[in-house]
Amino acid sequence: MKLVERNLLAAMIGTLFLGALGDCTASADTATQPATATRPQVAATDVYKMTIPELMKTAENGNPFAQFWLGQKYHDGNGVPHDEQLALSWLRKSAEGGFTMAHLLIAGMYEEGRGVEKNPVEAARACYALCP
Repeated sequence: MKLVERNLLAAMIGTLFLGALGDCTASADTATQPATATRPQVAATDVYKMTIPELMKTAENGNPFAQFWLGQKYHDGNGVPHDEQLALSWLRKSAEGGFTMAHLLIAGMYEEGRGVEKNPVEAARACYALCP
């Protein structure tokens, strides 16, 4: 990637990141969903305290913050084996659930080619998904 393209992408990601923080539909503070018979309501602050098995169960039940946090753990190899493919899978679920930071981490993975083929177009697409 040319330096100009890389700087443009970095500026775009930064701009979207700052803009998205203000109007995120499922931010870290509000990443709870209505309780259902299969998906109990879980506050984001509770997700930080969960064991890996608890986190996995909460993520499997559809909580976008738990999905993001689990994806981040696989991305970093924190408490689970480092696995970029599993990280991307959980991050995509989180992004589909409206969690802004998941889009940004996915964009970074495509920009740097971590777990996926390096693709600046997909990186930009992940960021543009944040635009209203």
